[in-house]
Amino acid sequence: MKNTRSARTSASCTAGKALVSGSLPKMMLMKIEQSIIGLLVAVTAVAAAEMRTWTFEQSGKTMQGEVVSLAEDTVTLKLPEGKSVSVRISYLTEKDRTYLAAERTNQWKEVEIVKLEGAVSNGHYNKCTVRGKVNAQLLLQLLPASVEAVLNSQNEQADQIDCLKSWISVRAKDKRHALAFVHDAHWATHVPWHLVAGAWVSLEDAKADLPVMQRAYDDYVKKTKAERTVKARNTGFIYQGLPVWECADPRKAEQ
Repeated sequence: MKNTRSARTSASCTAGKALVSGSLPKMMLMKIEQSIIGLLVAVTAVAAAEMRTWTFEQSGKTMQGEVVSLAEDTVTLKLPEGKSVSVRISYLTEKDRTYLAAERTNQWKEVEIVKLEGAVSNGHYNKCTVRGKVNAQLLLQLLPASVEAVLNSQNEQADQIDCLKSWISVRAKDKRHALAFVHDAHWATHVPWHLVAGAWVSLEDAKADLPVMQRAYDDYVKKTKAERTVKARNTGFIYQGLPVWECADPRKAEQ
């Protein structure tokens, strides 16, 4: 009987919940190199890197800076005075490019996605809370569908628990208020009418179901930790005040 009620409880509270490359004349390259120093970009540092000298291959000019982030064909460097600039990798010497190839591998961080907050920018980014090598709230690009499915299931279970807690709170105060609560437009999709007439007629039954649901949720979170852990790196961009990271593509060996 208890298992039947718990099954009805779980079913009753289900909640639904992103410098073009090419050959340029030498004079134009020199002008670009001279203007690069003044090109500021909004970035968030992902790891401490060494301050080193960078050399432009054609002009021989140098600059000091440490790597903040790497995009496909550019590197963001933090200058000694604290400013950040974006430099096209193809403009640098072979020695610098080799260094960046190794640094690119080090940019990937293993993080556990604790919570999926929702989609941003028409689904281009997923707002997530992560922990591990990085502990922060950020925007993730290219989140694997399998990971997103696990996180959505986790959110649904959490919503069911929150739903039950709210119902218990209201039911404990006033049964008549609880009936109105069920019919409220916001909660109608979370708490179907038959809860009052069926599964949770008894406040004691509802209170007994709560720890069962909480334990099931905690077990699910522990069991899916590996599935929610991804390799990601900082793209160097910021959107709506949050750093944008991208998930690694497992098909690319360099990641």
